Amino acid sequence: MNEPSFLAEVRAQYEAFPFPFRRPEDESQRLIVSEVDRLSKIDHGCFSGRRDFEQPIRILVAGGGTGDALVFLAEQLRGCPAELVYVDISAASMAMAKARMEARGLTCSKWVHGSILDLSPDELGLFQYINCIGVLHHLAEPEAGLSCLRRVLADDGAMGLMLYGRHGRRHVYHVQRMMSLLCTGETRLQDRLKIARQALTELSASGIVGISPEMAARLQHQDFDTYLIDTYLHEQDRPYTASEIHAFLASAGLHLAEFTNFFGDKGRATALDYDPTLFFSHDDLMQRAAQLPEPERQDLAEILGSSISMHAFYATTRPDTVASIADPTLAPYFPSTLGVEFRAALEQGLRELEVVFQSGLSRTFGFSGLAAATLAMVDGRRPIHTLVNLAIQAAPSEDADRVVHSVLSGMDVLIQLGLLHLRDPALPSLSLDDDATIWTGGPLNWQR
Repeated sequence: MNEPSFLAEVRAQYEAFPFPFRRPEDESQRLIVSEVDRLSKIDHGCFSGRRDFEQPIRILVAGGGTGDALVFLAEQLRGCPAELVYVDISAASMAMAKARMEARGLTCSKWVHGSILDLSPDELGLFQYINCIGVLHHLAEPEAGLSCLRRVLADDGAMGLMLYGRHGRRHVYHVQRMMSLLCTGETRLQDRLKIARQALTELSASGIVGISPEMAARLQHQDFDTYLIDTYLHEQDRPYTASEIHAFLASAGLHLAEFTNFFGDKGRATALDYDPTLFFSHDDLMQRAAQLPEPERQDLAEILGSSISMHAFYATTRPDTVASIADPTLAPYFPSTLGVEFRAALEQGLRELEVVFQSGLSRTFGFSGLAAATLAMVDGRRPIHTLVNLAIQAAPSEDADRVVHSVLSGMDVLIQLGLLHLRDPALPSLSLDDDATIWTGGPLNWQR
């Protein structure tokens, strides 16, 4: 396939400014988490909670940049029979990814300096999981890129993707347009970078939309040039709404399994961020919102919230791949530090959980005493049917159906918030998903 005309400029950008800015020597101090690539999330959202990562798996990191996703996946799969293949158009980015992997003593099965538009199953084979974060929206024809990824995806495979959000990046496009006008006639990236830095420095205290005093402070950081170019001076950038993502995936015969959070526990975007009923208290409005088809329902929530700047989600070849409480043989577990902290709070008597969403909307979710006590017993080994039976036995005077509803409702809320996942209890322990066990080379500074 011939490269689109813009690709040379994009390649030159990432050769000069590999993104994101990273240093191999920092690998001894911290592990950067690629949230979409947490194995527990992949298992829950893409494989119905039944993927054994101690069995062979082939993973493609498509457009791997300086290696965040590759390093995180490789670290989680250390000692497992996994093949990881890295592809990127930038030799400089690939060199940085290699150096980071070497610093950790990790290996990659194959390094490919090239475009995802040239992926061939004859050369690379098929993959059970493909990571492609922040890449497709920089192509002139994103559908062509997705089609190429689909060709190397196994029939039972899944993808972890991220595309820019149309409404949440309004301020970015405001600044992009301003920069394009100020840089009229300038063809050299370094010259446009100089102009952009001057503009941001002067305008940061003026209240211009999208430019803040915090940005002025960042101008002093050594990684800011890389960020500035990728965000405000990029040659190609296409945002999406939720319904556009559904149509985009359908063009390649893929299904949107579920949205997930991109920024980590503290800056979450969860399934509930795409639920418009959270924004209403009037029953009629809630009912109208709930009755919309899923793509339009998610569009409505995105408009109401206006804060989702990045859509992170899983795409699958088959529908209904998300682990569900409808399967009572699955075991719930808390997959992250925040989830474990929440369980400890339940044991101490917590009955309400206040959640602040990306939009700034705050909602409080309550749990009955029985539901809280049952959730506190979640350990990744007890299946749902066991937990429900324990709850029924603990309240013999209560109506059994009401007990089941209370417990399952509490689980469902936590699942939608990303605090609780489901898995086959017969599978090997996912201890490698525990923040404390992923890196053993020294104290960690978790960056999300």
